[in-house]
Amino acid sequence: MNAIRQWRKAAHITQDDLAQKLGISAGSLSRIERGEQWPDRSFFERLYILTDGKVTAADIVGHPEPIRDWEAA
Repeated sequence: MNAIRQWRKAAHITQDDLAQKLGISAGSLSRIERGEQWPDRSFFERLYILTDGKVTAADIVGHPEPIRDWEAA
């Protein structure tokens, strides 16, 4: 299961609610969760903050180590 969807379900947050908090449409979030749309860098930053670091870009791309290049910027 996609890391975003897994976190969202565990947090009992609907797709609509999470999409609104992330500033994107529910349709875009659905496509991101299904791997049909690639989010931009600012999405990863907002998601990281919103989930208190529980979902990282690395979780989404399947990289073994956290990718937090925006922290160095």
